[in-house]
Amino acid sequence: MNLGHLVLLALPVLGVAGCGGGLPPTTDDNLGPFTGAVRRFVIDRIDLPLTRSAFADDLDGDGKPDNQFGNVIGTIAVGKDAPLDDLPRLLGSGRLAPLLEVVSDDAALRADDTVGVTFIGAAGAPSGTVGGTLVAGAFTSNRTRLTHLPVATTVHLPLYTDSDPIALPLVGVEIELRPDGAGFTGVLHGAIRAADLDGPVLDATWRGLLQMIDAHPDDHRAAVMVFDRDHDGKVSFAEFRDSAVTQSVRAPDVRLVDAAGAWRPSPVCCLRDALSVGFGFHAVPAH
Repeated sequence: MNLGHLVLLALPVLGVAGCGGGLPPTTDDNLGPFTGAVRRFVIDRIDLPLTRSAFADDLDGDGKPDNQFGNVIGTIAVGKDAPLDDLPRLLGSGRLAPLLEVVSDDAALRADDTVGVTFIGAAGAPSGTVGGTLVAGAFTSNRTRLTHLPVATTVHLPLYTDSDPIALPLVGVEIELRPDGAGFTGVLHGAIRAADLDGPVLDATWRGLLQMIDAHPDDHRAAVMVFDRDHDGKVSFAEFRDSAVTQSVRAPDVRLVDAAGAWRPSPVCCLRDALSVGFGFHAVPAH
């Protein structure tokens, strides 16, 4: 694992310089009411991004795809520490057990102008419902860059091999579903606020790293070397927080609120306040 290579890989793509406020978004938010039966689906596959362009969408209205989370996973994968091979086992064991709920008046889930979809990351986790429409069996929710009423949801995803999933609190969530005969192939987008990046998410990410190292120390010596500045064979929270790799991959890359804290995604403002997230999944009807 070469530190210089990791930093270059992890550097976020910067947008347009300047700090104008931009124009307030227009919106056709689909707010329901969402009526009909609740149909529950089990998430049987999760696809993590390895690049910024994978599972990305334009969250701030600058016309460019956003998914800094792809850089995070891609950076971890360079050291062969990403949990890509662990996902089927985590889902099969129930340690990772996300669900999807769809509320629609159409029993066939083919066409409905007011549909509510909820991604439940774990039992009891905060789970907001996004509104959208079903057309020819495909669901598209309100868009992050246009909505006036952003939805928050906490997803649970593993960041490292040999470690537990961690809670990622997302805002501005949007969901897309496409029927595939067995269920839905889906994509979820959202963003983690900078305050959460610097607080609970950073702490959980560090603890996940330690869990991975403790599980198989010989397999992750390179990861220790990246962060262990005092060469004591351990990675302290300060070492992890202040490392060039951590600083680069957790840098916010989208602006979602204005100076007053109101929701206002902006394509022209330099004061980025959130890290974009996108990942894929597959859902099958629950029995």
